[in-house]
Amino acid sequence: MRRLEVGGLPLGPFDDATYGEEETPLRAGDTLILYSDGVSDAADRNDEAFGEERLLRCLGPACAMEPEQLIGHVLGEVRSFSADRPQFDDITLLVVRYAGEAEPAPSAGSVIPAASGSVSG
Repeated sequence: MRRLEVGGLPLGPFDDATYGEEETPLRAGDTLILYSDGVSDAADRNDEAFGEERLLRCLGPACAMEPEQLIGHVLGEVRSFSADRPQFDDITLLVVRYAGEAEPAPSAGSVIPAASGSVSG
């Protein structure tokens, strides 16, 4: 697991915002997880934040899950931690699994044969 260090303002509300960049190579099967501060700032009854360390512990064994399952797992952990306490911020989580390089698209004028049995006439 590798944490990207670039952070910044929320995307969208500021027309003139500038953002730092960071590149990292992805391999087929790698998972990219983006989350708002509402995930790490979610608080329990004692005002303790869920925090990044707890999030990383939660993600560790879950990274092999399918993206939808991983989202459900993390949100379930956040809800369990906060004991359904109303939150003051949005809780946003985006999980993307990189499938690898795409096959090149056929060039204009290429003939793509129909699959056997798929054409009726």
